[in-house]
Amino acid sequence: LIDIKDLSFALSSQQYYAGANTSYLSAVLPTKHYSAWAFQLQSYRTDAMEKRTEFQPYGTGEYFYGQNLAFGLSYSKILSDYFSYGISAKYIYEGIDNYSAHSGVVDLGFLYKTDFKDLKFAVLLSNFGINTKIDGETNTFVAFNNSTEDINAYAAPTLFKMGVSLVPYKSGRNQLLVAAELQHPNDNSENIRLGLEYSWMDMFFVRAGYKLGLKDQTTPTFGAGIRTHFGRYPLNIIYAADPHPNLGFAQQIGVAITLTKETR
Repeated sequence: LIDIKDLSFALSSQQYYAGANTSYLSAVLPTKHYSAWAFQLQSYRTDAMEKRTEFQPYGTGEYFYGQNLAFGLSYSKILSDYFSYGISAKYIYEGIDNYSAHSGVVDLGFLYKTDFKDLKFAVLLSNFGINTKIDGETNTFVAFNNSTEDINAYAAPTLFKMGVSLVPYKSGRNQLLVAAELQHPNDNSENIRLGLEYSWMDMFFVRAGYKLGLKDQTTPTFGAGIRTHFGRYPLNIIYAADPHPNLGFAQQIGVAITLTKETR
């Protein structure tokens, strides 16, 4: 957020596997005190799914959806030429069929910049919150194994991340950026993400990535971006794809526009 100097808006849509879709909307308002505020809205929705039971495995003729919403308010602050932080508070609604859950979580991140080849370090604690209870028409839960899970008290999927990025090559119109990230979720295995970006004239971008430590995630990710103008306003357009060998393509397209002081 602290790298955004003018009022900006961003919108993206990501098509996941099996007809699920995530949409994201944000607005960033920098202030005169080396800080910035942001509002974010995220929506996740599944395609229609037919209800099935152990006695009707081919479907009952009834359908249901999954719907998640998240509203967030963020604040970031520059503390020095090298160090900054950001914090977000989010309200989350989760719903599937006749069941729903409401919760509040917090994100907290720190960024440290250096003068050596644009080297940056960052840490993030995401979705830190209290246990959530599921509400619905009935809380009947039939277990067919020895699981002792309590669906009425489950923890938020907290995620801890550490990242580093570096620009090892920059000459004239060409630039190469490399990045690595360690992810440690509380409900899954630890994994590492690697990224590479080539840019030309700071206008055209080509990206590739790879995930280590995730089962069946053996295919590299890739994407591209362009920085142009919509009338007088700077406009960024991005595309990204996350292919899965068994499930297919997860694709994302996004746009971001900035209302600079010179054009307002």
